[in-house]
Amino acid sequence: LSELSNENQGTKAIGYIAVEMDLSSLRLQQYQEVFSAFLVLILGLGLASVFASRLMHDVTQPITHMKNVVDRIRRGHLDVRIEGKMHGELDQLKNGINAMAVSLSEYHVEMQHSIAQATSDLRETLEQLEIQNVELDIAKKRAQ
Repeated sequence: LSELSNENQGTKAIGYIAVEMDLSSLRLQQYQEVFSAFLVLILGLGLASVFASRLMHDVTQPITHMKNVVDRIRRGHLDVRIEGKMHGELDQLKNGINAMAVSLSEYHVEMQHSIAQATSDLRETLEQLEIQNVELDIAKKRAQ
């Protein structure tokens, strides 16, 4: 182009060329691409929300179940355990809650045994005191 313009500097322009282009097909293609991008965005957001909902359900349901089991343990049902396969930290939490329930159950049995033993010891002491009281009453009557 620069060579042509250098050669033609001395000559006058003979005429003009007018080029008319129909941009409607180009605009239509742009609109189609924008619509396609918007559609992909909407589908991506929909798919992401389905996965997020599923993930939230997979996490919140076991945690809710664990909360209910812990509440039952708190109310004295020491025989309940969390069953089922869980992954990662949820499995560790399940094992910890189950171990806590076993420990509480063993402690409860031990406490019941200790209470029974203390009650037995107190009854034996009470019987001995009653025997001594009767012996003292007999000795008092003999002394009079």
